[in-house]
Amino acid sequence: MNKRTLLFFVFMAVFVAIFTIGSKMQVDEDEVQTFLEKFNNLVDSLRKGNFSLEIFSHNARIALPMFLLGVGV
Repeated sequence: MNKRTLLFFVFMAVFVAIFTIGSKMQVDEDEVQTFLEKFNNLVDSLRKGNFSLEIFSHNARIALPMFLLGVGV
């Protein structure tokens, strides 16, 4: 077995272990309600207006400076 395959299985096992530990954690009811409230507010705000234009403008603000010499990565 080559090194790349071995590393793949090692990182896969680490990911599965972390995911399993995270899924077993208990969350407070208040924290769940706060998260759901914020999530529902976000979904409601996305349903209003032209969200595709907001996504485009956000991505353009991030991407356009990359074309400037010395600023882009």
